[in-house]
Amino acid sequence: MDKYWHKKWYQDIEQLKSELPKRHKNLYFLNSEKNFFDYIELLEKSLENLNHFNVICEIGKIIASFGDGHTTLMIPGKWVLPFEFYWFEEGIYIIGTIKKYQYCINRKVTKINGIFIEDIINSMKSIISHENEQFVKSQLPKYLKVAEVLYGLGIIDSFKLIEMEIEGEIFSIETIENLELEQLLEMKESKNNNNCLLPMYRRNRGLNYWWDYLEKRQMVYINYNCCKDMSSLRVNEFVKELSAFIDSNRVFSIVVDLRNNLGGDSTLLDPFIKWLNYWKMIGNNRKVYTIIGRDTFSSALLNAYSLKNDVGALMLGEGTGGKPNCYGEVRYFELNNSKLKIRYSTKYYKLLEDDNQLSLYPDISFEVAFKDYINYKDNVLDFIVSN
Repeated sequence: MDKYWHKKWYQDIEQLKSELPKRHKNLYFLNSEKNFFDYIELLEKSLENLNHFNVICEIGKIIASFGDGHTTLMIPGKWVLPFEFYWFEEGIYIIGTIKKYQYCINRKVTKINGIFIEDIINSMKSIISHENEQFVKSQLPKYLKVAEVLYGLGIIDSFKLIEMEIEGEIFSIETIENLELEQLLEMKESKNNNNCLLPMYRRNRGLNYWWDYLEKRQMVYINYNCCKDMSSLRVNEFVKELSAFIDSNRVFSIVVDLRNNLGGDSTLLDPFIKWLNYWKMIGNNRKVYTIIGRDTFSSALLNAYSLKNDVGALMLGEGTGGKPNCYGEVRYFELNNSKLKIRYSTKYYKLLEDDNQLSLYPDISFEVAFKDYINYKDNVLDFIVSN
């Protein structure tokens, strides 16, 4: 590293050392101040031997070491692998790509640049801020496609051409610009939305929330993907229309699917949860189900907890990516020279007396299996519908 950037990075690291403890609600709840300062000192001494991407990843590791899923380095990524990955029970698979690499779709990744995927997972999880292994499963596929992360961790040595082993076959994959990839994947998702074979939780990925009436089962299915208003239909308007429909039709069970919901503003759904409790109480044999998973995080976890404890909903799926007792209510600050953005927590949420519980666990557990994904099955909703 040249002297100019050595000095600039040193200044940024000192800024991180000074500002993060002052801004965070309680930074040292898990990791000690001594460990933090030791990490900082070691990084500063190593600067001349590191490149920019090494430094970014080392800063990411330092922040992730505090064990707060909301406090993290927002790692920039310009060059990405043209894939959408997902971590199934059987391993990590490619579930989305561009036309050029269709031969890779629905196949298992075994190595990148000659390194076994298991070793890559162990290396990569050190920069992912998480409170439990479920959130690592949630977030690691997103990091896995970022070339700057793979390079900074020493997994690859070229940004533009990456060697991947997919089910024993070796391919050379060209990275593309992130913006272009997002546009291409949006086109793919748009096509998939018209595919009636898709299970309900995989439909309408561009919508924050939507619902459907399963008339034969006298059931309403609600997919709540994000705790944020849509410009076309605000949450309060959505739940007003929804509750009016439920009141006017034969509905005996309601499913609230939170498995894709990483959070936002938990209070948006509170009025509906209150109404749902009343709806359940005044009827005979009315049932409420909540589906949760690795992506159920932050405000979505708060909603899931309220549905279980205030409404008595039966929870199904995977353990949540968030910890019930956790820090949140995030804000941001920027490092002066590198312009790296740091997200940090300003509030503590305590839902349970047992602070050692790492996830909000379902009453009935279901693994996410590739064999079900490829056959368009949703074992969770299938179970609910058949009971």
